[in-house]
Amino acid sequence: MTLKRWFRQFFEFWLKKRIPPQKQHTLGQHSIFIFPSFFGLVYLLVCLFLFVLGTNYQNNLILLLTYALVGFFVTSILFSYANLSGLTLKSGHATPIHANETTQIPIYLSNCLDRNTLTFSFIQQREATLNLAAEQDKVMVPFKAKQRGLINPQRVMLKSYFPLGLLRCWTHIDLSIEVLVYPAMVEAHVPLLQLDDPTEEQQKNTPDHDDFAGIREYIQGESISRISWKHVARNQHKLVSKQFTSDECDPMWLSINQLRDNDVENKLCKLAHAVEYYSHQNVLFGLELNKTSIPPGMGEEHRLACLEALALW
Repeated sequence: MTLKRWFRQFFEFWLKKRIPPQKQHTLGQHSIFIFPSFFGLVYLLVCLFLFVLGTNYQNNLILLLTYALVGFFVTSILFSYANLSGLTLKSGHATPIHANETTQIPIYLSNCLDRNTLTFSFIQQREATLNLAAEQDKVMVPFKAKQRGLINPQRVMLKSYFPLGLLRCWTHIDLSIEVLVYPAMVEAHVPLLQLDDPTEEQQKNTPDHDDFAGIREYIQGESISRISWKHVARNQHKLVSKQFTSDECDPMWLSINQLRDNDVENKLCKLAHAVEYYSHQNVLFGLELNKTSIPPGMGEEHRLACLEALALW
């Protein structure tokens, strides 16, 4: 274990004891940290140089300037702390996304009158800056998910360099945020199958015994035997499929077992793309994931239920 990794684990353990996870945090002495910024360190070195210079040459004007600059630095500590002290933060609901996509997580602020230049970010994520907060406000903090599941973005860092940029005032708080992340979509041809028939070949070999009920637009994934070639010729090669009376009572399914892939995650990504595709086509289908099964349905609620099952599988 490297020294950097050991220090990071120790710091996270210390933070967890000092600032435990909560749905709502009010910042105070135990959760606010203040340290000179790079500009502040250079500022202090200049003050030290002026002090040595004034002492060496016994120049009272240089010493007076040095004391004034140090006074500004000490006063900045008080203003920097007051800019974050008493601020209350509460997380909102994050919109579910697919892996490798970015969502905006709302964080609601209260007791934030006249707060200046607040910057929010998750670890190794893009920042969101609020220049001047009102009495009640919120900020949308970007978060990019890298894997599926119910993800906790961990701690959000709030920092400020107010008022003069000499000090970095910050905090790391865990608002117990949870983001539902669906599998990333991998475009692939995943046909709809009958639950009785585990393979596409068996579906193709199943004869259509029922009465002809009409035609409808061809849906990708259906058997080629369903295509009505006579109507295709009349409709300028637009693909249409034959519909039988049994179509309404024999719903089709997406199954994880129909995919020939050794990588389970890749299977879930292909199924996620298929769920999105068939949902936008308003197709009645179900989802079968071994022990988990979503009954056949259609619409937005059915789409979200299938994607959630894929995310938590």
